[in-house]
Order: sequence, then structure tokens, then C-alpha cells
Amino acid sequence: MQQQITQQTLKQEVEEHLEDCIFPVLARAHICAAIMGMSESTFRKGLMAEGTTWTRLYQFEILRRDRRYRNQGMSKEEITDLLGYGHVSDYVRGMKTARAAVR
Repeated sequence: MQQQITQQTLKQEVEEHLEDCIFPVLARAHICAAIMGMSESTFRKGLMAEGTTWTRLYQFEILRRDRRYRNQGMSKEEITDLLGYGHVSDYVRGMKTARAAVR
């Protein structure tokens, strides 16, 4: 019987490490690249080769967390703090930008 060896794509690996790459600070591609042992340039090029970008992955994660927090009944003020935005207006604008970017 032959073992099937699967290699994760860079995108899948990034998705597994988003917690370390993003929070408690806002998105920094160089942080995630360093965690994964590569330069930021190599990191970004690898994601582009897989048809995505760091910004898109980050924004998708922010939207996922926003939805989870809203489903838990948290207020906009609480979510603003958890996602690292300075003011509720920044949070609202950030969500609009993220929704537009992931369509």
C-alpha cells in the first residue's frame, strides 16, 4: 500500500498560522513571513503564485472574526477593541473595505 503524501499550499499554511500572524497586532505580512521562515518578498510571491494575496487572507480572517463576535452578541465597541481598531468609525470603514476586497 502506498502512502499518500500531501503538501500544504502556502495559503493553507498561512491560514493555519493567522492567529500568530495577526493578533494582537494588526496585519503585518513580514511577521507572518518570519513565522514561516521566509522573506516577505518570497512570502508575497508564493501567495501570488497560488492566486491570492496576504491582504485578501487577512481581510477574510477579519470578516470571519467579526461575524463570530457579532454572533456572540458583542457590541461594536467590544469588537472594535478585539480587532485592534482605534475607533468604532475605523472598524466600520475597515469592515466595508474588507467586504469589498473579498468579493
